[in-house]
Amino acid sequence: MKHGLLTSVPSLFDDFNQFFPTASFDNYSMDEDTTSYNLSIDMPGIKKEDLKIEVKDRTILIKAESSGKKIRKYHRSFSMPNTVDIEQVEADLSNGILTLKMPKLAEKSRLIQIK
Repeated sequence: MKHGLLTSVPSLFDDFNQFFPTASFDNYSMDEDTTSYNLSIDMPGIKKEDLKIEVKDRTILIKAESSGKKIRKYHRSFSMPNTVDIEQVEADLSNGILTLKMPKLAEKSRLIQIK
């Protein structure tokens, strides 16, 4: 599913999820400004310690398991453009919303001398 410049990747666990109480993050938004791509995901009831975010091969893997009365597992993957500086990705979780800021790589240019 394409949504802006980032791409949501179908999970390998989609068939598995039919039989176990697992949910994906369906309420998310993506936007872009001049310096970064921004991803916001509604994650009500999830605490910071329940969340794991990993960047692997230009894909962001987001997993969470709530530890309340009803245990719920969440997972979602997003492919990132080649222009994301994966070493500088930042995450913030507040008020039930996970926000990922993915800075763009600085464009490098140089003047070429003519001989």
